Amino acid sequence: MSLDRRSLLGLGALITLTGCTGTPLELDPSVRPNTASPGVQPPSPTSASPSPTPTGLQLRTVPAPRFALAKAPGGGIDGNRLDRAFAALPAYSGGAQRRIVVKPGTYYRSKPLVIPSGVHLVAAGSTFISRIPGAQDALVAIDNANDITVEGGTWDGNGDAVKIKTEWKHAIRVQNSRRITLTGLIAQKAKGDGIYVGALTWPCHDVTITSVKCRKNYRNGMSITGCSGLTCTDSIFTANGIISPMAGADIEPHDPAAPIRDIRFTRCAFTKNSARGFLMVMDPGNPEIPGSVRLDKCTIEQNATDATGYLSAGMTLIRPRGIRITNTVVRDNNIGIVVQSRREKDPASQFGRGTVELKGVDVASSNRQGLLVLQGVRRLTVTDTRFLDSSRTGGDEYSGVTLTNGSNMDFTDCVSSGARLFGLEAEDDVRGVTLTRCDLSGNGKGEIDAPKSGVKVVQ
Repeated sequence: MSLDRRSLLGLGALITLTGCTGTPLELDPSVRPNTASPGVQPPSPTSASPSPTPTGLQLRTVPAPRFALAKAPGGGIDGNRLDRAFAALPAYSGGAQRRIVVKPGTYYRSKPLVIPSGVHLVAAGSTFISRIPGAQDALVAIDNANDITVEGGTWDGNGDAVKIKTEWKHAIRVQNSRRITLTGLIAQKAKGDGIYVGALTWPCHDVTITSVKCRKNYRNGMSITGCSGLTCTDSIFTANGIISPMAGADIEPHDPAAPIRDIRFTRCAFTKNSARGFLMVMDPGNPEIPGSVRLDKCTIEQNATDATGYLSAGMTLIRPRGIRITNTVVRDNNIGIVVQSRREKDPASQFGRGTVELKGVDVASSNRQGLLVLQGVRRLTVTDTRFLDSSRTGGDEYSGVTLTNGSNMDFTDCVSSGARLFGLEAEDDVRGVTLTRCDLSGNGKGEIDAPKSGVKVVQ
């Protein structure tokens, strides 16, 4: 079996995805963001044709995010007086947050809005637009602070007006802070990320993000680079990505010591992002923490639809460490899910590290593969998961599941059907793959193409 005939990849040429740093980015050349209209999702291909044997199976029902902007309570102070109001507050020593309400309106900022500890800022009905000079400053800065709530408001990074080349002018930045809540708000059009949490030496703790929309940001909708305890619910990450990594949400620590623990996404949607809906790029030295990142009841759809690269997907997991995806629908993406245990610069010891678990997931109508494993992780467990109607791009043929490398992969009670090629194909050096009670029927070329690999079928 030759993967070249599927135009899959040259396995020796691994693409480098940048970390969340200021270094130049190496882009997948097949990703073509619409630079003529920043922040706008490129159009989907118009030549896609259905696979020869579409399954017609109904996808699982996943609840939509219960997103709603916070409503203005009435009254409040002029938004231009916020800095003065913050300065007048006594030092915070714990206890109840001090509530400050902003009168609805549109406000322009020429310097970052620095929120001190112990503040509950209600900005519902207001729009804040950045006119902040320079390449670094965020519109909202929550740095070295505790016990802060930002409720409502549209926080606009005004990226189209920023002519400086940068990836750091975020709409909302949270660093070295604890017990931070962002709720009922929009973070948009930042030259960097909509929301940025953590940093190399400034991790965060106990961050709650509820009913937030991150849209049309130049880089990612949200980046998490160091955090212990982050819960994100009922939020939407859409139409992000002009500069790499171009993801809806990106978990990407800079350093082995940067914590990524207890990160939860529930009822979130990652849609129409330029290159990736959800991205994880862990540091080679990050420890394996079972269940450190979990997605449940999420929708990941229409991402990278104008891209052809093999790291452009609904979910791209590079050096994954303990990620668990459950009760989720991944549909209408370039590739459904990509797993890769190492990057080109990594030592060979990175092969076979990390764990990924999929349970109760539907991966449907991918332009290419439903699941692509480029280099195998220590353990891949796939249970009660369906790969339906893969290889939707006209002219090219792909399988529902493609395994190019690795071992210790278990598929139990899974379905792979409706692909132009096979239900599952595996390269010759793949070992330790077990298929238990799996249905691989209804594909254009057959059930399995793995003549020399270690694939075991158990009924």
